[in-house]
Amino acid sequence: MAFDIVNTARQAYRITWAEREYLMKLALVPLIIKYIFYAISVHYVEPHNVLRLSLMMLPAYFVEGWLLSHWVRTLIVPHHRWPFQPSGNEGKDLKEIKTRARGIMGGAVAYALINLLIAGFFSFFMAQIPLDMDPSEADPAVALSGIMMMVLTFFLFRFVWLYIPLAVNINLRVVLHKLMPKGLTFNLIGVWLVCFMPPILALYLLGGILQSVAGEDPLPVMQALIMFVRVALDTVKNILVTAGMAYAFIQILDMKIKK
Repeated sequence: MAFDIVNTARQAYRITWAEREYLMKLALVPLIIKYIFYAISVHYVEPHNVLRLSLMMLPAYFVEGWLLSHWVRTLIVPHHRWPFQPSGNEGKDLKEIKTRARGIMGGAVAYALINLLIAGFFSFFMAQIPLDMDPSEADPAVALSGIMMMVLTFFLFRFVWLYIPLAVNINLRVVLHKLMPKGLTFNLIGVWLVCFMPPILALYLLGGILQSVAGEDPLPVMQALIMFVRVALDTVKNILVTAGMAYAFIQILDMKIKK
């Protein structure tokens, strides 16, 4: 099914800004953990070793998945806020906690595994297509691998967001059936681009300014600041993109929008 890309992205920006204080509290611990693992990865893993870098970042992906799963539930599930506030009814609260836990764990695990699978996917194709390859001397088999990679990336794009329905305890069979229309990918890519590009541009702009101020041999404090800015803006990007995709799934699955 088709949906309004601009309106969906606008809703994502609006709600993310409106919930900025809530998100800062929710994201604080995941952001610190993500920063620690990113700093370790930068020092001990080669930048081009995408798979090893993702394996090192796996705990950070899981914690970020926890954050994004709560965010999805906040957007879609009525009365969902973090932290959980007991109602005083023990039976009702226990049921609510179990439902929340199933969704949050499912979304967090799915998010971590999806990021790991993406890293493996690109590592495999990067092994077939060397980064220093001269296009004029490329083997036809390499060109074919490149085409296959683009086609598969387009086809698999819609499944990158499965952590969203899992976070709200939706049966995956229902979701996969709804995701079958091929034209849907164009809409999802449109929402993703509108939500993805501004934080990434801000990341490159601010990162470039800090790098130029720091110089060729930056002090450890400046290195730490640059890394933190990268991690923080990447987290903002993931929050914003998740909001956009959550609103897209609301329309795809014909769900009621939370008031």
